[in-house]
Amino acid sequence: AVLNHPPLIDGDSTTPNPISLVAWDPHGTMLITSGANGEMRAWSPDGRLKNVANSLTDNERSPAALSSLVWNNRGLLALTVDVGNVFRLW
Repeated sequence: AVLNHPPLIDGDSTTPNPISLVAWDPHGTMLITSGANGEMRAWSPDGRLKNVANSLTDNERSPAALSSLVWNNRGLLALTVDVGNVFRLW
């Protein structure tokens, strides 16, 4: 399956949104990908989109790509770090 993120839109132009992060949950039942804009997408093992989450908060002006994601052992929580060194618990 091809796992795509929609292109980045800036005014009238669009640019590709490369995937910057790929991480399987500990049980292998969900794959997380993140694009250059910090948007995370959860995929099933067969490549179906399950959920979308955005790491941008109200007080941030521009999104940042995620540099790492670590799951807890049970696969219920994930800790992300973006390229601006912002940590988030999901």
